[in-house]
Amino acid sequence: IMHSRVFSGGKVQVMGDRGLIVGGLVQARQGITAKEIGSIAFTKTDLTVGFDPETLQKIATIEEQIIGEEEKLAKFELALNSLYKLKKSGQINNQEEYDRKSSQLELFRTRQLEVIRRKKEEITEAKSSGTPLLSAKIRVKDKIFPGVRLEIARESLSIQEEYKFISFYFDPESHSIKWTSF
Repeated sequence: IMHSRVFSGGKVQVMGDRGLIVGGLVQARQGITAKEIGSIAFTKTDLTVGFDPETLQKIATIEEQIIGEEEKLAKFELALNSLYKLKKSGQINNQEEYDRKSSQLELFRTRQLEVIRRKKEEITEAKSSGTPLLSAKIRVKDKIFPGVRLEIARESLSIQEEYKFISFYFDPESHSIKWTSF
């Protein structure tokens, strides 16, 4: 699997001749097994296990929407700031016009903040509705390289050095990702 986006409600197993996952995003509720993950070139590779991929995709979509809404908010705030500077410099003399424009922009800004707040609530609801599958593992039959980011049961781990013959799992006692031999 190279530079792809793969989603599975079950397991992803890549054990053929090359057995390689490099680049992109692989999400599998029950686990991921591969011979090799990442590359010596530190290729950004994201693996997520323990969650329903549909929920994760929904969260990613909402996060993208929030970015767009925050960009709109920034434009309203810039317009408000510019209007204030024009008033302060004396370039706007009509107080009624200034009040009308500033209250209209402030109303748009307030509405935009509410849209963003609601989107963030949607993310919180989506995250809390999905119960993680704590038994999900990421298993590496040969090598895993730096540049790989693992996420298991809402905990993440960035691989900083090469490991061989290793399995990553979530430890509920420490609420962290641990590893053991393959």
